[in-house]
Amino acid sequence: MQAWDAMKAEQVAFLERVRHLRRALAAVWPQTHRPVYLCEACSDYGLILFDCPGDVTCGRHKPHLPHAFGKPCECKAGVKYTARAKAAEDYTVATKVQQPTRVGR
Repeated sequence: MQAWDAMKAEQVAFLERVRHLRRALAAVWPQTHRPVYLCEACSDYGLILFDCPGDVTCGRHKPHLPHAFGKPCECKAGVKYTARAKAAEDYTVATKVQQPTRVGR
């Protein structure tokens, strides 16, 4: 935490401080076993996580602050994060309004 305070006094960005703390904890934390993942790119989470320093790395062209963002992985777990094409009947079903059964509801 002394390193955290020193980095904060030097006005190091929050994400950099968190990254440094994570590395420091991983170096001293006891490793009992190494997890086995089916997909090494996303660690079976489905998203590949990136850090954007505030430029156009994430795809935004307007000025913005540094942040983390994710892109869907091509593995089986990443399917839940990909956009599905809407069927034509989805739009017709959404317009149907169910009328109330009693007066006043």
